[in-house]
Amino acid sequence: MTMKVRVLSAALVLAGTMWMSACDHYVCSTTFGASTCGSNGGGLSQGGNGNSQTALIYFMNNAATNNGQQGALALEGVNVASSGTFAPVAGFLSPTFTGATGEGSGLVIVDKKYLYLPFTGGELFGYSIDASSGALTPLANTPYTVSGGTSIVADPKGRFVFVGGSSGISTFIVNADGSLGANAQSPFSTGGVTPVTMTTDGLGRFLYVADGADVIAYSYDQTAATLTPVGGSLASATFGFPMMQVVGESTGNYLVGITGLTGATDNQVHVFSIAQPGSANAGALAEVANSPFLTSYPPVFVVTSPSGNFVYTFNETQSQTGTVIAPMEGFTLSNGVLTELPTVSPFPALLGLEGAFDQSGTYLFMIGQEPNTTVTGTIPLTLDSTSGNLGTTLPYAGAPSFIIGVTDEP
Repeated sequence: MTMKVRVLSAALVLAGTMWMSACDHYVCSTTFGASTCGSNGGGLSQGGNGNSQTALIYFMNNAATNNGQQGALALEGVNVASSGTFAPVAGFLSPTFTGATGEGSGLVIVDKKYLYLPFTGGELFGYSIDASSGALTPLANTPYTVSGGTSIVADPKGRFVFVGGSSGISTFIVNADGSLGANAQSPFSTGGVTPVTMTTDGLGRFLYVADGADVIAYSYDQTAATLTPVGGSLASATFGFPMMQVVGESTGNYLVGITGLTGATDNQVHVFSIAQPGSANAGALAEVANSPFLTSYPPVFVVTSPSGNFVYTFNETQSQTGTVIAPMEGFTLSNGVLTELPTVSPFPALLGLEGAFDQSGTYLFMIGQEPNTTVTGTIPLTLDSTSGNLGTTLPYAGAPSFIIGVTDEP
């Protein structure tokens, strides 16, 4: 099988965190923190109707300039001040990334309070999120030094931040004020592998690195996030699954992965079981029975719902004119088995390149930009928590981006 321009050269890795074949980009879209958030609890939604969740999406707008610097963060919100709309947040100003080199390569939000953004030149910027405006204020000692900064992920309990680069993985403790303390032993070796995407298990015990050829598994301790290769060595921790992206789910029992291959129409999603603590080789991966599971279209990005019940793929396919966006697909995930949602999936009207959930699981923010669609930015899709169906009554807003972070109101 062949990849469409899927060469893991330094130039492409520097583009970001997860490769999207139509755009020659990588993307990172991650949310962390508490799983629920009331919509009438003050802050951005103060005076609300109590019936609609307020959620925010921060994204890098590479077409914008920021004090002469190319690229600026932008902010959109659903139901801000009980508006019932989805629109840019009034008055938001991007911070200035003083000293940044290279390109922005991902974004994570921790505990709805803190935002972290790495640059490929080795800088990691951190900000606190203002609950009343969404404004960003630099954290103490930002920017932090990292090893490369090509990918980023946070511990699901909000305790640690992991940043991947060509020289290994830098790990940080999230302090009470959101500032970061570096693990004295980092960066931790990846054996020369540059992490393209990273994920944790859903319970915050293991870190997984994917580069399109293998998946490397680490356990991490619960106080300083010191990384230890599963099985005691990088050789034993390297699993020959050619995944370009792997994602965890809430039970901590499984990973879901895709190869991201479109040129060979790889219509499959893989599910891996995680060896649990107390078992031999805890953290090790094994493909579950009947995996991989067939899809209608080749997946290029995959997300799991915060509940862990649903999996959604963003897809591309080949046409006479080249690669085009294909409809999204949805699946239930139960005991490691993927089953396509009956009657509704594939979703013929949902054409996107990537997406991210808010912590409550109310919205899946879909992003896309393709010649075969009218998508010009982001749209919040509402999730039916019983059926898994996705829908929306809200229009697209903003510019498309491949560096995004979603959060419920702080």
